[in-house]
Amino acid sequence: MITVNTFSRMFRTIPRLERHEETQSKEFMNCIKDAAGIKNRLCDIDTGMDVGKYRQIIAERIQDMPYHSSNDLDTTLINISDTGIERMMNDSEYESWVMKQINSVFTCNDPFRELSGGKLNIIRVGATEKDFIITTERVGFPNGQDSMIPKVHEEDDDGFWIRREKRFEEQMEMIKR
Repeated sequence: MITVNTFSRMFRTIPRLERHEETQSKEFMNCIKDAAGIKNRLCDIDTGMDVGKYRQIIAERIQDMPYHSSNDLDTTLINISDTGIERMMNDSEYESWVMKQINSVFTCNDPFRELSGGKLNIIRVGATEKDFIITTERVGFPNGQDSMIPKVHEEDDDGFWIRREKRFEEQMEMIKR
């Protein structure tokens, strides 16, 4: 399970000891290949790479994805099944499709953030496109500070149509006078 939120993104900016010059030079070469238009996989897969190492590389790539500023209160949980990882390792087109779908969750503008705060995104990745599921739930502001959400007729239990009927009757009485 990969968890992405404000804190995990903040700690990714701290230099890590595991990243050494070889990894940075591979990333630099990948950027050069991308700029040149050469079709490139998101990560170079060695023939002897195990699933755990590949899963770690994918998790790092997801953590490094850019995100829209309206999504800074969001928490995203990504669950990639074992069959999904196997297919991503063997099929570069599926890998790029999955990464583009996850990236679209991070980069889209959330116009309702000002009203309802952050959200919880749950992404499940399986072996096929049909097994790729995104679920989103609004979690609100921390400490229940939903003050920007308008409170509509809390004290009035009557619905819109009942209030309209009462106004109409009052208007008809005024006309009769």
